[in-house]
Amino acid sequence: MGEIVVLRVLVKNLTTPMIQLLLPTLQRTAQQPGSDVRVVYLSSAGSKNGPPEGIAFPALATSMEDSPTFMRYGPSKAANMLYASELARRYPDITSVSCHPGIIDTELSTAYRSGNGFKGRAFGLVLDLLGKSLAEGALNQLWCATGKGVVSGRFYFPVGVVNAGREFLENEELGKILWDWTEEELGKKGYV
Repeated sequence: MGEIVVLRVLVKNLTTPMIQLLLPTLQRTAQQPGSDVRVVYLSSAGSKNGPPEGIAFPALATSMEDSPTFMRYGPSKAANMLYASELARRYPDITSVSCHPGIIDTELSTAYRSGNGFKGRAFGLVLDLLGKSLAEGALNQLWCATGKGVVSGRFYFPVGVVNAGREFLENEELGKILWDWTEEELGKKGYV
């Protein structure tokens, strides 16, 4: 089993077990008059660096050590997006969305810049030209958590722009597979 890859996806999707623990409270709160219960998953446009279907579950059973960093990062971010859309389908009284913070100069982007050859250098150039501050990177998350017009199950680019280029988010079967796979893997590790 690609234990490291499985752990990477689970760690980057750690909100999953927390949401499971909080679901009863979220549901009770959603039943209150005037309530507006929201779950916001921080994802990334980097999800496009994975397979077109978002997550190739057979690849998770391998080490993926021959895959570039961005090919391992993409599926973990796709998992955030897909889990948010699946939560929206399963619990329509809770608004669940995912969002991209924008191109932000963080430790992760610095590591990506230095470790991915030409793509990393090209990303570094884009970061230098278009990169936003950490404070600017928080704006989309804040909008998703508090703004008007947020549509459950969607993926948002900064600030508040629905991104429709993620067809796998509409794939209900893939959402169910991810939900079940996540619960199974967390159970194997004793987390749920």
